[in-house]
Amino acid sequence: MKLPIRQVLIFSFAFEVFAAVGFIGFLSYKHSQTAIHDVAEKWRGEISNRIESYVADYLNTAQLMNQISKKSLVQNKALNDLSQIKSLLYQQMRSFESVPYTAWGSNAGDYIGILRTPDQRYHLEMVSPATQGQYRTYELKPDGSLGKLVKTFPRYDPRLRPWYRTAIAAKGATWSPVYVWFDGSKIAIDAVLPVQDTQGQTLGVIDTPIPLSNISQFLRQLQISPGGQSFILDHTGKIVASSHFDPLFQTPNASLNILDAQHSTVEVIQKTATYLINEFGGLSKVKSPLSFSFQNQDHRQFVRVVPFNDHRGLNWLICVVIPEADFMEPIWANSRLTLLIAILALFIAIMVGIITAQWITDPIIEINQASKAIAEGKLDQQVNLGYKNEIGDLANSFNQMATKLKQVFRELEFKTLHDHLTGLPNRVQLMKRLREALTRSQTYPYPIFALFFLDLDDFKVVNDSLGHLVGDELLKQVSHRLGTCVRPSDCVARFGGDEFVILVENINNIADVIKIAQRILTQLNHPFTLEHHQIFSSTSIGITISTMGYSQPEEVLRDADIAMYSAKQSDKGRYQIMTTAMQVTAIQRFKLEHELRDALKNEEFCLFYQPIICLATGQLAGFEALIRWQHPVHGLISPGEFIPLAEEIGLIKALDLWALQAACEQMHQWQLQFPRSSPHSFMMSVNFSPIELMQRNIVEIVTNIIRRYHFKQWYLKLEITENSLIDTLVQIKVLQELKNLNIKLSLDDFGTGYSSLSRLHRFPIDTLKIDRSFVNRIHSEAEGESIVNAIITLAHNLKMDVIAEGIETVLERDTLKALGCEFGQGYLFAKPLAAAAATQLIQDSLATIPYSCSLRDNSSSSNR
Repeated sequence: MKLPIRQVLIFSFAFEVFAAVGFIGFLSYKHSQTAIHDVAEKWRGEISNRIESYVADYLNTAQLMNQISKKSLVQNKALNDLSQIKSLLYQQMRSFESVPYTAWGSNAGDYIGILRTPDQRYHLEMVSPATQGQYRTYELKPDGSLGKLVKTFPRYDPRLRPWYRTAIAAKGATWSPVYVWFDGSKIAIDAVLPVQDTQGQTLGVIDTPIPLSNISQFLRQLQISPGGQSFILDHTGKIVASSHFDPLFQTPNASLNILDAQHSTVEVIQKTATYLINEFGGLSKVKSPLSFSFQNQDHRQFVRVVPFNDHRGLNWLICVVIPEADFMEPIWANSRLTLLIAILALFIAIMVGIITAQWITDPIIEINQASKAIAEGKLDQQVNLGYKNEIGDLANSFNQMATKLKQVFRELEFKTLHDHLTGLPNRVQLMKRLREALTRSQTYPYPIFALFFLDLDDFKVVNDSLGHLVGDELLKQVSHRLGTCVRPSDCVARFGGDEFVILVENINNIADVIKIAQRILTQLNHPFTLEHHQIFSSTSIGITISTMGYSQPEEVLRDADIAMYSAKQSDKGRYQIMTTAMQVTAIQRFKLEHELRDALKNEEFCLFYQPIICLATGQLAGFEALIRWQHPVHGLISPGEFIPLAEEIGLIKALDLWALQAACEQMHQWQLQFPRSSPHSFMMSVNFSPIELMQRNIVEIVTNIIRRYHFKQWYLKLEITENSLIDTLVQIKVLQELKNLNIKLSLDDFGTGYSSLSRLHRFPIDTLKIDRSFVNRIHSEAEGESIVNAIITLAHNLKMDVIAEGIETVLERDTLKALGCEFGQGYLFAKPLAAAAATQLIQDSLATIPYSCSLRDNSSSSNR
């Protein structure tokens, strides 16, 4: 081939112009179709939005009127005075001009209704003892007084009507089902609202009917398009309202009913309903606006369906249908001509493109095939085209690249499968070998294989003291010694950092595994000479064998790692073979950790409240909030089972802050529930983890939580364990800032930790809490009472009050009271209570408190 590729491209470009014309024509057609849909969508959207806005305003007005009527009736105590009810409803009708009717039906069968007539006059419709159960309609004069009797119906009981029954069943504001008025004049849906007394007894129902003909009238007044229609369907497929006909029809027995959309004689309504049912399986399953189209009488109909729902149970679909012919005929003509030209141009471009592509791509295809062969691992590829143009130069460059790639690939393959520092197989190669060994063991269980997981003890000390270069040299020497402990066919791999893994196959029994482990420990116990330093190192080894029944290589590594950590925790420089019991324990711990993380997301935690009692009076002084885990399977779990794990995996911060917020929220609820003043303030003690005190922004977080709530008769006390106190300026500052928020601080488990009495006064502590271990020994040991007396005396000298926990006997309570201990808690008084039981305890306490429990000055607060 002697023709330069540049000329080939120039020759092809001339024909590509024609192809561009065809492509532009095609795009023009596509864009016209997009424009059709955009115009239709915009038009439908505007109409449906107007309908939705009108229906929402119209219906919400009825619900709003009910709420205002209820408030007026209750405030004026007019629920038993029919005359006053009439006046109040009449005032409401004059205020809400869009509402055609409102009524009140009592639980005694009385009924008062105010009707606005088409000429803007008002009628009173009532049923009462005065009407002898008859339904009478009177004209109302402008001043609200009765005019002449208009009509009378036989007996009428509002309690038997659908709107009344719906309200009673819902026990709140809702909508009645669509129903026929008792006189058969129209069909309506009613906004209803039951009214209860303070004991929850229903006194009656406020009812505001919405005739569906009013909605149809609005739809008829909308200017959609010459052939456009709008209608509203309920979730059962009934036609609620329509712009083109009355959706009511008369049955053979002369009663009114509502048309079913699927059986409508109007084709667009019938097809719309059928589409929704086929697409979603029912109209109630349409949850979001959608647009679609269908053919109807040789014309496409564009449909927009918008769900209309409210929180009171209404579930309608607003449908707008616009024929394509109303706005698209001119566009169709232009689109057909454009499409014809584009097809012709495109055909020419394709023919020319085929010839040109074949001319250019034949040599490129050969290079491409050679490239694919390289990608498949066949690196010995050469392309010999004999071309003297640019493609020939490309072929020569490809041959040079293939030769270099073969060399680089071999080097990369080695680096990919080996550790760069030690030259040992890396994790990738280890996993490959382990997967192969596992596959063989599943077919041939014997001989077995074993996996050794090694971690150098105190390797970090070497890095930190002698530097990383010495540490790297130690890893190299360790890898060399490990290679001498096993056979050449075994795999010694560096897993990462100071961790090594050895895969030993074709082992006959467990004794061989133990010999290898002892050989490794012996080899690594010999000193290493590094940079003129003699270093002694040991290793902890975890071992698992294939007889444990593994299916995935990750499971083998997991168990070997668990066994290694077990060895390290027992003592350094030893090995541990994985057992079934260890495996079960590890899986259970992993499961509990997973469930604990999910529990926080799923809000499975709750607070129990243990009462704190004023020992001087025996009255309730407050509560200690105690977290519990309401497990969906195992039930209530105490904190002793999950708090240590939460601290280990870093969830304790989130649990502490959740408990603090939940306790503050409960205090706020109690404040609202028991607003009257009490002789003293109640305390709420919340345990606070020592980890929280080290959190940089803990004061800001606590501030944001307590600012959400308002306390008058309650104050918050944070309980901090004695072991968490560190005599640092940072911690003292944090505690003081918490105190500045009017939060009290309690030192929990006093006497069991390591805090020095000489620096106890440095911390802004309000309360010392005597640990139950001292309380329980107060009479069982000779020095028990003396120790407790010393703690109480120390607290009082430091102007702190004292709470004793774990009080279980009357003798313990009396002794503590005699020693001057202010507060106590324990099973003698009550176990931790659920919120409902604690609420009842507060109510009982407020009814019996004779005087305030004496508190020290530092425990009082102006912000309780």
